[in-house]
Amino acid sequence: MALPASKKDLTYSSFEEFRQKTSFDFSKLDFNRPSICNSLLKLYDQGTLCLSTGEDEKAYMLLYRFFEGYLKLKSSKLYKQDRNYVENFISKEKLSKSMVVLETLNEQIKQRYQEREEEKKQITKIEPPKVQPEIKSPIIKNVINPTQFTDLIRQNVYTILLVDIRDQTDFENSRLNLDYLMTLEAKEKKLISYINIPGDLIDTTSWKIVDALAKKDSNSGQIFSQRKNFDFLIFFDLDSFFNDLKSDSKLMILKRAVYEFDLEKVKNEPVILDGGWSQWLVYYPACKTVSIQNNTCEPNAQEKKIHIEYSEVVEQNEVVQEPAQKPEEPNPKPTIDRTNKPKEKEKEKENAKVEPVLNPIENRQKNNLAENELNFKNSTLQNFLPTKILSRVNKPQLQANNYEPLNETIFNSVYAPRFKFLHTPFMKDGDNKVLNPVTGIFSYENKPGGFNAEAKVKNEKNVAKENKPALKRTFSSPNITDLENSAEDKPSGFKTLAKPLVDRANKPSMQENMMVSRIEDLEPVYAKIRPGLTGIRNLGNTCFMNSIIQCLSNTEPFVKYFLSGQFRKDLNRKNKLGFKGEIADEFAVIMNALWTGRFRVISTHRFKFLIEEFNQLFKSNEQQDAQEFLLFLLDGLHEDLNRVRIRPKISTQDDENCESPDKAWKDHLSMNNSIIVDLFQGQFRSTVTCSTCGKKSVKFDAFMYLTLPIFTSKCNLHECLDLFLRSENMSGESKWKCPNCKQYRDATKKIDIWKLPPLLIIHLKRFKYEGVWRDKITSNVDYPIENLDLNRFLTGPTVSGVSNNYRLYGITNHIGTMDGGHYISMCRHLEMDRWVKYDDSDVKELSSTSALKSPASYILFYSRY
Repeated sequence: MALPASKKDLTYSSFEEFRQKTSFDFSKLDFNRPSICNSLLKLYDQGTLCLSTGEDEKAYMLLYRFFEGYLKLKSSKLYKQDRNYVENFISKEKLSKSMVVLETLNEQIKQRYQEREEEKKQITKIEPPKVQPEIKSPIIKNVINPTQFTDLIRQNVYTILLVDIRDQTDFENSRLNLDYLMTLEAKEKKLISYINIPGDLIDTTSWKIVDALAKKDSNSGQIFSQRKNFDFLIFFDLDSFFNDLKSDSKLMILKRAVYEFDLEKVKNEPVILDGGWSQWLVYYPACKTVSIQNNTCEPNAQEKKIHIEYSEVVEQNEVVQEPAQKPEEPNPKPTIDRTNKPKEKEKEKENAKVEPVLNPIENRQKNNLAENELNFKNSTLQNFLPTKILSRVNKPQLQANNYEPLNETIFNSVYAPRFKFLHTPFMKDGDNKVLNPVTGIFSYENKPGGFNAEAKVKNEKNVAKENKPALKRTFSSPNITDLENSAEDKPSGFKTLAKPLVDRANKPSMQENMMVSRIEDLEPVYAKIRPGLTGIRNLGNTCFMNSIIQCLSNTEPFVKYFLSGQFRKDLNRKNKLGFKGEIADEFAVIMNALWTGRFRVISTHRFKFLIEEFNQLFKSNEQQDAQEFLLFLLDGLHEDLNRVRIRPKISTQDDENCESPDKAWKDHLSMNNSIIVDLFQGQFRSTVTCSTCGKKSVKFDAFMYLTLPIFTSKCNLHECLDLFLRSENMSGESKWKCPNCKQYRDATKKIDIWKLPPLLIIHLKRFKYEGVWRDKITSNVDYPIENLDLNRFLTGPTVSGVSNNYRLYGITNHIGTMDGGHYISMCRHLEMDRWVKYDDSDVKELSSTSALKSPASYILFYSRY
């Protein structure tokens, strides 16, 4: 599509009005009829025709509706039942061309409206003042769900008072992170206020609540007394759903006190957050503050727990003390010397040689990784796959030319029930829950009562009796029992049995058999290709998931950790914050499939199913944010692979200045120690300075990625980093409670990068809110590909032998608007050291690096070198 030189005049009063006219109501259309494809094609053809005649606005509207209509079509039954029919009508080439033209037209039309506004300002003609239309409040009744709640906060239009009635300790440990949820514009306008009114302060009248709250927290009391000035009041507790609320509940008492019995009427009826804090946390786990006290227990909590005694577990390096007097052995030693049997550790050393994953970072991290180090020099990723897996998946089953997509009906009737059986995250840990190592399925042990050592001994005796053979032995072979009984009477030269010729160590292990079976469930299309060039099918707007998986698949130390099987040693299935190891298990299956070099394309049905079950945010077939998925995936893998089995209790110090960066990092590692922490996490230093007395408070926190604000015009990555590290004023409702002044004061907050991780993820903040519109910043950000020098941005001390220079190895691009678009990834292939484009099932090598920098770049992956 070539853009004409001559353009027709703009037809709308503003760019905002043009955007409003662009939207279209598709609810009246039937997307299950085949004729819908012809209708969408007409939109495309008319759009291209308008583009050639210079009608940019009309062309944008038609192409935008064509693209949005196709996204709706992908969620219809017609697409699921006859995907080939739809794709024959609407080709990928037309979709990609329309997305590129939409990006270009959006920028050009927006710039033309801005230029027209500038021309109007230069006209000296006196015009009568225009009456600004009154902003109508959205239709919000007495309840709101977590998604609507978060969208309302991010709109930057309404003043909102958030009232959290949880206990004060719960509120201080973890609450809404408004710094993350609110935009800079919302902070400047002071639109959102957030206070805590503990349940014991709630009374039947609002003036009593204000008095009690003022005695406890004067600032919160003052904010609550001004409740009539807010557009909305939103109340929530820990976990109450609106339909389950009773009239005597704390939420309803507070609502009646404010709305029914209060002399000062509020603007709108107070709203209840459905499901409370717990339900909101399921949707937005990354948008909360984190306290190091949130894993500690109450003083009386241990007394309430049932005490169960277990046998002590002996550590690897621990020496077991033998009893002073050994009990007599019931049976004498056998004649056969079993000490000649090869040791298990020697087999492991011969079969799998693993070397360090990481370059030396710090001595402290070296000690933590001493037993888990891997060295991958002078080796290919395919070498980390067991040879038995490679040989067994080599058999061709499906060819690329005769492959048919999985029918939805077949999937729901055959695969979905099995997936639901495999997925058992809500089984109670205390009910003898066990994992079958062959099938990977959790189940309950068939035990009538509680578990104890005596019952176990009885069960073993019963099993021994049941397994006793009914046939009497013959005298044609030596009696082994007699051999054992007479072992001590035999001379030292007694001839031992010869070592068997068959080496049973070559027998496929259970893990390998299970891995092969799980790979075959990915519906692979067999083809002999270079490892790492396997595509992933789009299962319905899952491009956000596929692009992130491909970038992580080309993260060298991370993928080798899974291919070598090293992750199994760190699996933490009992971690209540994790997913019972199911996410890590399935992720390892996908990594093995991508690097076998035997598949052209695979499907990730089970992985998608698990992600949706664990996080309802990803359950719909609508497009999702790749950055939110990346955060959820890394956090889930961290908890599944956390080496810390028992989290220690760490008490916070009153004076935060006493906390050094080393102590803060040590405390962090004592609760969070995984491959994710080793590779992806660095450390921030946050300094808050009181503007009145100069008191400083310093705090150190871990981070997993950098979210950098970007400019609306062309800029480079260093300028974005400078903007990110700029000081921020804390005033108005964001005042800081100075420990020296003992009251809220204006202050300045400064974030510094204290320590950088080996792998650095940079998220470019392209999406923003402008009133009720969600907009995307499409400016071009220039970033280095080969050498990103971060030395001048690092505040902490440099470590000898550790570089702060980074090399780009992965990019996730978002093409389109915030409401609809497409994700692709471009990665530096680990073995070829060449750039590859991953577009769902389509994988191609890039001939040049010119395509690596574009206005579509969204997430950047860097590695230290």
